[in-house]
Amino acid sequence: MAVYSKILTATDISTRLEVNSSSLGDFFPAFPAGQYDQHLVVEDENGKNWEFSLLIRRGQYEKPYISQGTWHPFVVEKQAEVGDEVEFSRETDGASGSAGRYKIRVMKNEKKEMMKNEEKEVIKNEKKEMKDDRSLELKIEKNIPFHKKTACDLGADLNTYNLFDIERSKFIKAMEVYKKILTETDVSTRLAVESNTIDEFFPAFEAGQDSQDLVVEDENGERWRFGLFILLGPYGKPTISAGWRRFVMSKQANVGDQVVFSKERVAASGSASSYKIRVVKQVKLFKSTI
Repeated sequence: MAVYSKILTATDISTRLEVNSSSLGDFFPAFPAGQYDQHLVVEDENGKNWEFSLLIRRGQYEKPYISQGTWHPFVVEKQAEVGDEVEFSRETDGASGSAGRYKIRVMKNEKKEMMKNEEKEVIKNEKKEMKDDRSLELKIEKNIPFHKKTACDLGADLNTYNLFDIERSKFIKAMEVYKKILTETDVSTRLAVESNTIDEFFPAFEAGQDSQDLVVEDENGERWRFGLFILLGPYGKPTISAGWRRFVMSKQANVGDQVVFSKERVAASGSASSYKIRVVKQVKLFKSTI
């Protein structure tokens, strides 16, 4: 059995599958003189046949590829992504040694799949943590008359109640906190935040608006200007992109670290006064993360 494999690139995913010229004749069928296209029938792991158009460019540098029209449906059905590996195999006739049928399969990038699962687990834990925090906050509100208290009064009452030695900033209405465990995407490109943080924590977007500036101050008093963006449509996902990568590099933030935003409010008016940011590094002891 002969095998040809390739790690998929962005071009392979979005348009066509490019293959090495040396694979023609050695693996894929050779092109007769003057012929520039031929059909290639392959079978996937489920027994489904796919008919690809194998083409070759005319000219001095003849580069073979499988056309977008026949290749892209396969990519979509297999949910192939950049970094995955596509593997063609070719069985040979034992008696004659002639080429037999072709097979194909996509092998997922294990590292990427692992990080996806880790990110799902982080999101699940974040949602649980938010739910637990809110439940505890409601429990506190039953015992403390917030509507008659100032921020200083609330701090005194929390000291009096001494409820589980909770951080005051979570429950004093003069300050709110948003935190997230950083993923690979957060570190390498942009910070994705939950949709419900808009209005509830980050500034709201006006109708038709898809970007705004977000100025935050770090623990050293340095101010950072980020671009807060949201995709227009029913599933708009907010992200922080402009200026974010420079902040990540400055703080040497890594996957698994935690970014913490805090928003201070003016006690009298309740309007947002300032945002602050800090990165909490994850600690590893004896190969365990704490």
